[in-house]
Amino acid sequence: MDGANKTYLVGELAAATGVTVRTLQHYDNIGLLPTSGRTDGGRRYYTKKICFVWSKLSFTNL
Repeated sequence: MDGANKTYLVGELAAATGVTVRTLQHYDNIGLLPTSGRTDGGRRYYTKKICFVWSKLSFTNL
């Protein structure tokens, strides 16, 4: 998969940003940081674009 299409599961984004999975789920539920989609199993995932938005919100770099 090329870097532009990289996706991150919620646990991967949580580990990279230092927030909990539950926090990211909450942000999704209230519309602050919506997911890019869900896997067939229902797991949230995020694209690099959403990760960039998060990095701007939290002042961290992924």
